[in-house]
Amino acid sequence: MSVIRSAALALAASLLGAGPALAQEAGAFFTLVNTYTYADGPRQGERYLVRTRQTLTITGFTTDSEGTVWYKAIDAERSMRVKGSGWVALDPHELAERGAQPALVFTDPITRANAVPANVEVPASDLQLANQNQPSTLFPEIVWQKVNYETTVPGTLFVRGTTGIYRPFMSEKFISDMHAEMVTQGVDTERQRRLLSGVVRVGDSPQDVRWALGDALQQEESVAEDLKILVWHYAGLQVRFENNVVKKIN
Repeated sequence: MSVIRSAALALAASLLGAGPALAQEAGAFFTLVNTYTYADGPRQGERYLVRTRQTLTITGFTTDSEGTVWYKAIDAERSMRVKGSGWVALDPHELAERGAQPALVFTDPITRANAVPANVEVPASDLQLANQNQPSTLFPEIVWQKVNYETTVPGTLFVRGTTGIYRPFMSEKFISDMHAEMVTQGVDTERQRRLLSGVVRVGDSPQDVRWALGDALQQEESVAEDLKILVWHYAGLQVRFENNVVKKIN
């Protein structure tokens, strides 16, 4: 891929909000009660019971007519075969090089930066060129390729936000592992919920902070008189310990 074309694609992704982040995990959800989830949208489609203390991978969210937030989760136990067609902003050789890696397929070529058509993410190996292309009117270095596809996609569940804890940018594995550790070590339910929610308080231990926030991006350690000082740095947050007790959060 040429340097100019790479820059054009990067600019397109930046301006349009389109790119890998659209299909990546948005976070994890931990259920606090038994709750019914739905396959096609809030209170729409088949209904499934999800029991308390289950962890779901979240890929997006929506709101119902009452303004209630519903999270869209991956249902690993169900999958479906889908067919369709659309347009990709990749050359044929780029699609071939991607193999099973995902590519964004748009219903129509993007012609305006503030109007992004509906899109799905499909493994490049499941795309078939339709031998039709269209130069982009928005990004001169991009030629849209029409493709057909048939692929397997995981099922989805829509779960009401008030039934559990949502942690953006955290993985299902992280939440599951931290919960399992706390249960094994006899942490009471109220403290479990606080830490799984990512809430750290003055007086917490380093283990509490790790359960809530994970491993720090950077750690600093120093000694001042009789104080052992630790500072753990997270994205947009730092936690200061004195003698292994949280003293300041900012």
